[in-house]
Amino acid sequence: MTNLETDILIVGGGLGGCAAALAAAEMGQRVVMTEQWPEIGGQLVTQAVPPDEHPWIERFGCTRRYRLLRNLVREGFRHRHGLSGAARQDPLLNPGNGWVSRLCAEPNLWLQALNQMLKNPPGEGLLRIGKPWRPIRAEVSALGRIEEVWLENAQLLEPIRVQARIVLDATETGELLVLAQVPCRLGSDARAEFGEAHAPENANREDQQGFTWVQALGWDPEGDHTIEKPDRYDYWRKHSPSGWPGPQLSLVYPHVRTGEPTRLEVMGEGGLFAYRRVLDAAHFAKSEEVEPVTLVNWPQNDYFERVLLDRGDLGPAAQREGQSLTLSLLYWMQTELGLTGLRPRPDVTGESLGLAAAPYIREPRRMVGFETLTECEVGADMNPGRSKSAERADSVGIGAYRIDLHQSPVAPTLDISALPYQIPVSCLLSPSCPNLIAAGKCLSVSHIANGCTRLHPVEWNVGESAGVLAALSLASGREPRDFLLGPLLQDLQSVLADQGIELAWSDEVHPL
Repeated sequence: MTNLETDILIVGGGLGGCAAALAAAEMGQRVVMTEQWPEIGGQLVTQAVPPDEHPWIERFGCTRRYRLLRNLVREGFRHRHGLSGAARQDPLLNPGNGWVSRLCAEPNLWLQALNQMLKNPPGEGLLRIGKPWRPIRAEVSALGRIEEVWLENAQLLEPIRVQARIVLDATETGELLVLAQVPCRLGSDARAEFGEAHAPENANREDQQGFTWVQALGWDPEGDHTIEKPDRYDYWRKHSPSGWPGPQLSLVYPHVRTGEPTRLEVMGEGGLFAYRRVLDAAHFAKSEEVEPVTLVNWPQNDYFERVLLDRGDLGPAAQREGQSLTLSLLYWMQTELGLTGLRPRPDVTGESLGLAAAPYIREPRRMVGFETLTECEVGADMNPGRSKSAERADSVGIGAYRIDLHQSPVAPTLDISALPYQIPVSCLLSPSCPNLIAAGKCLSVSHIANGCTRLHPVEWNVGESAGVLAALSLASGREPRDFLLGPLLQDLQSVLADQGIELAWSDEVHPL
């Protein structure tokens, strides 16, 4: 068995993991980051989801490193052959002109930018990236410290064992929390637990947001690229989910905020194809020679039949069904809408039929931290008259997005107004595990608050702040929890600010 020793182990190479690795390595710590999927990048790369961001993102409201990532993506696209002069000169260039985001770009552009940032981090830190390695075991001391984490690679016979002084959970599912027996939450919380206005009366672990298996599609209007009929197509063709006005494979779906029947066509600038389009032919001098590309992450391929986490073998079964649903949506559009020019683009995702390498998982297990961020702090309805959430003395970053919960097996969508908020360091730390830090979506938030903390820039900010906290903890010989208050908290916030991490919102913002 291979044994590794390091200062910091980051389990998970998504956005939070990459941000944490950059921050800690640049501060001189030895860092090992592992990833279970074929590439790093999480939401932006293996899950193929363009960034969901707040309206102020081009001017403020993200970390310096996240802004660098966005700038590198734009620079990478500007080197495309045949790009028009106007596109090259546009400082706010949006490669896909998708209307979900101000920066809709292909997964490979995000991957190139991340690799560029990770290749030679400044400082003396040693950064190792291992993939694909999945955590399978964690050894915990009598004091609750994670002593070592075992990782496996499906292609190798023996696992590796990593010993680290501090461990960061940056997994997509909060997987390390379970392996280390760290108290965590899953599904919805009872209304009485936090007093949230929109929480159900009773907690329900089955109330996990649906996931989506994204697919890359091109548009070749003169071609016929009809795929083979998917195995479960007949089931999905007839399937009418609870709360829907008709079949899920339809252009009519329930509006996320009102539940009323809503119709969107596929093609056209206001249609579904343009929604998450990541390559727009209009940017090229010879636009007729360029095939536009979109990433299909629509209501029609949200999978919410069965839960993904903590149900034995249902997880893999749900993943297979999620893929089947996405392929069935494409086949339905090709055969019943006559859109035979929709073409799977495996070159965009690196996977068969253009499917993403990994499912887009919105809701992981969530750490039970020293404090929990809830709707009471971030919900606009619960804070009438406020433009942003109440100031936090222990802020290590900021976030902003609507509370956006997708349909689950037991509950409909919930999309309500939220306040721009601060990220408390107390939500990154576990009272029961002194050397564990949340570095992604598994921070201590309620089911409802997850709807506005799961987005790309927030996950990055959580990871980056976790990396700084881990590095400061090791450099000072103190535990991460010692930075919850007092002079050490002030030291942490000073370093965060120096590194370009915004800790508070200006008065310019408003509820979303």
